[in-house]
Amino acid sequence: MLEEIYKNQEAYFAWRVKKVRRIEERFPHLFKAKGKNCLDIGCGSHAALSHVLCEKGAKVEGGDVNDAIVASAKKFEPRAKLTVFEAEDLPFKDGEFDFVFLLDVLEHVKDPEEAVNEAVRCTKKNGLLFIEFSPYWAQ
Repeated sequence: MLEEIYKNQEAYFAWRVKKVRRIEERFPHLFKAKGKNCLDIGCGSHAALSHVLCEKGAKVEGGDVNDAIVASAKKFEPRAKLTVFEAEDLPFKDGEFDFVFLLDVLEHVKDPEEAVNEAVRCTKKNGLLFIEFSPYWAQ
C-alpha cells in the first residue's frame, strides 16, 4: 500500500495530512495553535504538519536537511517559513517556540539525543515538545 502512495505525490501528501489529523484527534491541545510560534523539525518533502498548523493559524517555521526537500515542502505549504537545517544544530534562539514537533524524524538523524536536546532548547518554558516515531518498518 505504501509503495503506491509514495508514487503519487498528492496521495502521499493526503496520507501524511491524514496521519497528522489522527495525532490531532488524540492530542487536540497540540493543535490549539492560533497565533503560536511552532517549529516543525524535519518537515519532510510535503510539510503536512506545517500545513495543518498553518490552517490552525499558527506561525510556522520548519525545515529539513537539504534544498530539494525544502523546495518540495514549500510547494505543499507556502505559508510556513521553511529552511534548510539539521535537527542536531537548529538555527533558532533558546525558547523561541511555543510548540516544537519532531514527527517521524529521530530515525533519520545521525544523533537522536542531540536532536532532542536541540528541540528542548528551542521550546519556550511551559511550551510543548511533541516527539513521535512511527515504526513503519517494524515486523
